[in-house]
Amino acid sequence: GLGIFPSSHVAWMAGEAAPTGLSTYLSVSHGGKVHADRARAVKGTFEPHYYQSFELEAQLPGDGRVRIAVVEAGAVPLLDEELGATELDVEDRWFSKAWVESKPKPVEKRVLYRETSSAAQGALDVLVEVLSFQEHKASPYKQISLPPPEEFEVRLIIFETHRLRKLGIIRNTDPYFRCRLVGHGATGQSQETDVHWGVLDGTALYNWRFIFRLTLPLSSRRSLDGLHVELQAWDHALVGEGEVIASSRLDVSQLCRDAWHRREDLKRKDSSLTHPRQSSSTQRFSVDLAPTNATAADELRPAGEVIISLEIMPIEVAKKRPSGQGRDPPNRYPVLPEPQRMQSKGFSDRFASIMRDEMRLSMAESVREGIRTEYQQQLRQLTPERIRLGVCAAASGGICFALVIIFQFGANIVIFAVFAQNEAVFNTFAAPATAT
Repeated sequence: GLGIFPSSHVAWMAGEAAPTGLSTYLSVSHGGKVHADRARAVKGTFEPHYYQSFELEAQLPGDGRVRIAVVEAGAVPLLDEELGATELDVEDRWFSKAWVESKPKPVEKRVLYRETSSAAQGALDVLVEVLSFQEHKASPYKQISLPPPEEFEVRLIIFETHRLRKLGIIRNTDPYFRCRLVGHGATGQSQETDVHWGVLDGTALYNWRFIFRLTLPLSSRRSLDGLHVELQAWDHALVGEGEVIASSRLDVSQLCRDAWHRREDLKRKDSSLTHPRQSSSTQRFSVDLAPTNATAADELRPAGEVIISLEIMPIEVAKKRPSGQGRDPPNRYPVLPEPQRMQSKGFSDRFASIMRDEMRLSMAESVREGIRTEYQQQLRQLTPERIRLGVCAAASGGICFALVIIFQFGANIVIFAVFAQNEAVFNTFAAPATAT
C-alpha cells in the first residue's frame, strides 16, 4: 500500500505561476501502469492538500520502484503539464529491518524535480506502507482524508516592563498594553491591560492574561506565514486613546504549526506548547519594544522591553485547564497576583499631574512661538537701507577699533621711551666718581 498525504510545498518556476495559485493533481506510476484522478485536482493554491492514497500490487524483490508526479491541470487534458516528480524504491524499505520495525511508519518528505531543471520544484509529504497479502487482508485498505479543523487557544501573559521610555520632553507615563493576534485564522480583535499610573522609571507591572482563539489547520501552509502577536504600549490620556509609546511583533506561525502536528500528544498529556524562547525555569521571556515616531538615533536602541509568556493548546486541554482574562477567575495556570505597584494616585492627583505636563508643554511651545515670531519680524524689517546702514556702522566701528589699537600701541612706545631715558639719567647720577 502507498499513502500520499498533503504536500507541504509545491513550487513553480518564478514568473510563470498564476498569481492566484495552481490547479494540480497527482499521478502515480508503477509497473507500467499510471494511476491519476484529474477530477480530484486541488485548485487555486501553491500549497495543495491532497490526502489521497493509492493501492499498488508488486512482487518483491522485483518491480519496487514507484514514481509520483505533480501535474498542473490545463484547460483541457492535452494542456496538462508535469511540474515535478520523485521516485522511491519500495524494495529498499521492505528489506530494511529498522523500517519494518518502525511503528508507526514515518512520513517522508520527498523533493520534487523536473527533467529540464536541476533545481528543486517543491516537496511532497508521503507515507509508504508495504504489506504482505495476509497482512493486507487483516488490515483492509482505507481512504485517507483531510482531518477536521480544530480550535486552539493561545494564552499570552504580560508580567512587567523594564526601561520603558517615551520620546519627547515629558517622560512620566501612564502605560497600558493593547494586544491582538493578527493573521489568517485569527479574529484580530484587540484586548487591553489595566493602566499602571505614574510610571517614572520605566517599570510597569501588570500580571495580565490575554486569551485568543484560533482554528487549525488552515487552507494552506503558506497562509499561516505571518501569523503574529502584536504588542503595543500606550500612554493613557483623559480624552481619547492616548498615544503609542512602543510596539513589537512576535511571530507565532511556527508555534501554531508545531501545535497542530503535536495536537494528539498534547491532548493525551493535557499539556500546552510554549514559545521556544520561553525559559523552562521561569516560564517567561523578554521582547524588545521599538519606539514609535523615532528619529534615526532613537531607532538604534529599543524603547524598553516587556516580560511575557506565550503558550498554545487544543481547546480540549484549555477546557480542562481554564483560565480567566486579565486576573479574573478562574485565575489559574498560573495564578496571577495583583501587582505590587506604588500607591495609586487619586483622580485629582492624576489630573493635576496631567495639567502640569500640559502646562510645561504649552509654555515650551509659547517660548518657541515667540522666538519664531520675533525672528520673522526682524527678517521683514531688514530693508536694503537698513543693510547699508548696518554695513556703514560695522565699518565705522572697525575703523574706530583700529584707531584705538594704533593709539594704544603709540602710547606704549612713548611710555617705554620716557622710561628708558629716565633710567639712563638715573644711572648717570648714581655712577661712582672716579679718581683724577
